[in-house]
Amino acid sequence: MGGAFAMTGEPLDEPPRRLAAAVREAGLAPERFFVMRHGEPRLPAPVPQLKPRAL
Repeated sequence: MGGAFAMTGEPLDEPPRRLAAAVREAGLAPERFFVMRHGEPRLPAPVPQLKPRAL
């Protein structure tokens, strides 16, 4: 296997399925979470800029 080894015995799709079930059970909108595919690039969402407080 060219240096690769199994780190766990769970199927590859188990964690994403468990996350989807937990999101549903919590009543959250599914679009609040996403599972990236191996090697998939993503840019983080922009962070709103805070206005400095007057002293």
